[in-house]
Amino acid sequence: MMLDQSINSKTVKEETQLPLEQETPKKVIPPNFKQIGTNFYYVEKSQTVNWYAAQNTCLQMGGHLASINTKEELNALADNIRGYWVDINSLAKEKEYISSTTGARSAFLEWQSGYPQYETDYRCIFISANKIRNDLSS
Repeated sequence: MMLDQSINSKTVKEETQLPLEQETPKKVIPPNFKQIGTNFYYVEKSQTVNWYAAQNTCLQMGGHLASINTKEELNALADNIRGYWVDINSLAKEKEYISSTTGARSAFLEWQSGYPQYETDYRCIFISANKIRNDLSS
């Protein structure tokens, strides 16, 4: 291949130079979302729904149910929210808690005393009083 010799060095230099500082786009926080830690969460305050409805609502809003990966995340959410569904469930296989967001096993589970309850149909994870428990999805 031959290089086009008609391009002068000034043209090449101008095209390859970029401004040193470019503005980074600011994250737009949708209405009714709250920043907790480094993430943004929608907290429904007017109605109580089951896990499936909560999951569906999150997907329609372009998000997903909360993912809890550390004690710090659990505490940050517990300080701001009384009770909520998370993306962890054992719907595919009993006793195997998987993130519906990533498809991976849950990285963090700090069970409430008396949980998990395997003799029930409790397959979805609900967090209340800063502890994780499995609960009925409906």
